[in-house]
Order: sequence, then structure tokens, then C-alpha cells
Amino acid sequence: MKKVDGVSKNDRLINYIIDTVAISILATIFFQIPSRFTHSYFFPVLVFTAYYFILELSINQTLGKMVTKTKVISVKNKRPHFLHILARTILRLASPFDTFSYLTGGDQGIHDILSQTRLVKVPK
Repeated sequence: MKKVDGVSKNDRLINYIIDTVAISILATIFFQIPSRFTHSYFFPVLVFTAYYFILELSINQTLGKMVTKTKVISVKNKRPHFLHILARTILRLASPFDTFSYLTGGDQGIHDILSQTRLVKVPK
């Protein structure tokens, strides 16, 4: 099994910023649709969850990851399956400290560790 390099904290920060902007734009667009549902507190959570889950499950990347040329893989260096991505997405929501877990010096967030996934550079 070949070793796969981790991703820098700068790449992760760029991913976070780009993905947050993308989610905000999507939520704003959908918020314009008149509906009780889009005006509920649950709606932004749904947009956040759908954004990460759909993109990471289908192409292993979000818009931020495309820009930084990174992707999600399993800890076994294979394409993550449905349960990996589902766990990863839920753990992002469930752990308010996930963003700060990168300050500890490791190259994985809590959502990476518990979902048995890694973020790696896309080979050239």
C-alpha cells in the first residue's frame, strides 16, 4: 500500500473559506424561494449537509477541494463509501470543535479520524 501525503493547514483553511462561501450562496439562492421550510432554522443545516454529502460522495471533492487539488479518501487509501461520507458529514455538524482540531498539530480533523477518512493531494 503506497503512502499518501497529508494536506497542509493552509489548504484546509482555503477549503473551509471557499466551501463556506459556496454554502452561503446556495442558502441565499434557495432562501429566495417562498416557502416556510426555507425560512426555518433547519434549512441552513440542510444546505450544509447536502453540499458536503452530495459532492464528497459523488466526486470526493467540494469546490474548495477542487481549488486546492485535494480529495477525500478512506484511511485504506481507497475511495470512501457511503457510510464514510455520511459519518464525515454528520460529524462536521455534531462537533463544534472540529474546526479547531487542526490547531493541535495533527493533519486530520475529528470528522476525518472518526469517519476513517483522510484528505490528500490529488496526484498530478
